[in-house]
Amino acid sequence: MPQPPLHPRADWSRQKADVRAALESLLKQIVDDGSDQGIVDSYLYAKAILADAMESLTKSMFEGSSPAFHKLREELQAEICRRYNGVDIPAKYLKLPYGGAEYERLFALLLNYRGAVPSSLLRALRGDSVHTERRVRELRELGLNIVTRQEGGQDVYELSNLTLDISLIPVIITNNIINKGRRVIDENERSRLIALARSIPQPE
Repeated sequence: MPQPPLHPRADWSRQKADVRAALESLLKQIVDDGSDQGIVDSYLYAKAILADAMESLTKSMFEGSSPAFHKLREELQAEICRRYNGVDIPAKYLKLPYGGAEYERLFALLLNYRGAVPSSLLRALRGDSVHTERRVRELRELGLNIVTRQEGGQDVYELSNLTLDISLIPVIITNNIINKGRRVIDENERSRLIALARSIPQPE
């Protein structure tokens, strides 16, 4: 039977010894004037060990439930249900996406970090830049006001406020229909549902 994954804090505690050994090996290569190949190999090994360890550490910093995240999602889901009540769209397309732990953790970092969050920290949390930028974009799709700008030569992200842009609700439902209905409904039905999703009047 497979073992359950460790908690990020336990992962970090376990990885610290490997980090120390990898950095000591790299330092020894440099101090002892090792070969170019030896220094590069030690660096690449230490870089990989550090990346895994920093991902565990940053995850442990923002682990656990974020009440603000759940509150915003509940408010948005309630508005979706209210707005599409009686509309002939299957319930599965009205369910709010992006509610997993990685989204909650990313939201908690943006909410609780002091100041704008550097992109390097977000990458450390998620382990890579491509998926990190995609997750930020998906949080924006929920109506969160996450702004990006340049500071000190790198991109930074900031959660400006906790006011949701509910005008994006039709976009959320449309994306659900496109993504979840890709292989289960034909093009005519998909077009009909998308038209319904977009026909709901926007609040004044």
